[in-house]
Amino acid sequence: MTELGSHVRTRAFVLACTVALLVSTSSAAPPGAIDVLHYDVEVKPDFDQRTISGKTTIRFRSLEPALSEVSFSPNALTIDDARMNGTELRIVRATDSIVVALPRPVGRGQTAEMTLIYSGKPARGLVFEGRAIYSSYFTCDWMICRQDDPGDKATLEMSLVLPKGMTSWGPGTQRSRTEIASGLERQEWREDRPYSSYVFGFAAGEFQRATVKQGQTELAYLSTSATPERLRQLFAPTSSMLQFFEQKAGVSFPQPRYVQLHVDGAAAQEAMNFSVLGEDVLAPMLTTPDEDWAIAHELAHQWWGNLVTCTDWTHFWLNEGLTTFMVAAWKEHRWGRPAYDRELVVLQRRADEATAAGLDVPLTYSGTYPSLRLRRAITYSKAAVFIDRLRREIGDEMFWRAVQRYTRAHAGGVVESRDFQRAMEQESGRDLQALFAKWVY
Repeated sequence: MTELGSHVRTRAFVLACTVALLVSTSSAAPPGAIDVLHYDVEVKPDFDQRTISGKTTIRFRSLEPALSEVSFSPNALTIDDARMNGTELRIVRATDSIVVALPRPVGRGQTAEMTLIYSGKPARGLVFEGRAIYSSYFTCDWMICRQDDPGDKATLEMSLVLPKGMTSWGPGTQRSRTEIASGLERQEWREDRPYSSYVFGFAAGEFQRATVKQGQTELAYLSTSATPERLRQLFAPTSSMLQFFEQKAGVSFPQPRYVQLHVDGAAAQEAMNFSVLGEDVLAPMLTTPDEDWAIAHELAHQWWGNLVTCTDWTHFWLNEGLTTFMVAAWKEHRWGRPAYDRELVVLQRRADEATAAGLDVPLTYSGTYPSLRLRRAITYSKAAVFIDRLRREIGDEMFWRAVQRYTRAHAGGVVESRDFQRAMEQESGRDLQALFAKWVY
């Protein structure tokens, strides 16, 4: 197999982890009846049994005239208790939801709060690795939330109840670390900027660790197996990448710290200020340095996907297409124009596979995809090819100014495809409706 062929196969396998949500949702989720304002979450892992016990308190605002029930994503946990203002709540489980019946209707614009206590073994979303645990997408499998509502952003407090002496990394900044009974301690983290629940994540355990400083951002590298020296080798490109993406975004890295967790296997998954990256996708860089796509892809998501988030999955290409394109842009910056061109050849080939399979659909297609591979060919590959087409259409200077305009205008918020179109048109002074109609709508 040629080097290019190996590159394609490896990337196609690993990106499947990043878009696992798309197996179960083929169109945009319907608008919810609530706006979640804040999650307060406690997680207590049992490292021997590989189970958790936990609690989620959800403060929300009603978007309905008389809200009588709230639905959340299904999971394998047992809900042991659920209350609102001391009143026990009735829980109805379905294959596609957990429905909580409210004791009395909540009017539009009114706020309310509920607390759910649960325990069990998550079917997905948490990985135990020896004396360590880390999240890996599927947030709502280990807490109560709504996975398929990316446009609903909320602040988050997270308490991790761990054996004394363990290290944890959670969302935002650590606020306290308090010893409690029975050799345990509570480590509390808080994020005051609203984020989508699907990017909540944490890691806890006994880690090897290395840290470096890039500008105002601390880069932390963690592993249960790799030495600090090897971690510095594996994650060496991160500093330069962070500088590059900050410049292209026109927005500083949105957190004081970025944690990259080295694990076994071929994982590649982003979360808020946190990424999980497997040995199998990192090690090739030590002999082939330009195989640095995994670090670049997950880091780019800190801006495009996490900070600026699609309002629903119909506009998912804004998360993944931009990030995939940014990997190519990084390669152009670091390795030269031929590296960029090779990326576009790979992406065009994947997009062509979808067309050959009869799936010649716009980027905002909300119908059913025959497979995850073909959905990825549209939302990752065709989307990145389109963004390259925009770049060539309006020229480098205007294109990159438009990317900055788009990112700055929507940092911390949610977007639809027309927001991206608007930024491109405003910066270039051109009507791009025909081009967007051909590719996007």
